[in-house]
Amino acid sequence: MTTIKILPRPSLVSVLVATTALGGCKLSALDLTPPRVIQLSCSSTSATPQTPMVLILDSGQASVVWVNRPSARAGRLEVEANVYRLDFPPVAGAGRLQAVINRYDGRMALSGPGTDVAGAGQPQMSCEVQPVQPKV
Repeated sequence: MTTIKILPRPSLVSVLVATTALGGCKLSALDLTPPRVIQLSCSSTSATPQTPMVLILDSGQASVVWVNRPSARAGRLEVEANVYRLDFPPVAGAGRLQAVINRYDGRMALSGPGTDVAGAGQPQMSCEVQPVQPKV
């Protein structure tokens, strides 16, 4: 013999409350994708003040440009759920440089030749979003 259990119907009030609560959450595909072009200013968190790195990240082109060098340095950008991965290939006078930037708190870790400071490991930097400035 099969027993069929009849569940009570939700009240009209509980249906209205649930619908109203979910009605305020409107996500679009744009809310889940990173901005196409952003500019970051990344400063060292060490005690020694240094010139910040100014980076322009273009997720549409999967590219990054380090703009405040004597000659701008271009690299590759990978966007993941929590991080940006930057890869600058070697150029004359500078080896390969890689960086990982946390998309939510702005922490950046660098790796590559010359980034290991006196055995301290990967230097840590802090990045902040800035308005994208036109090239002058």
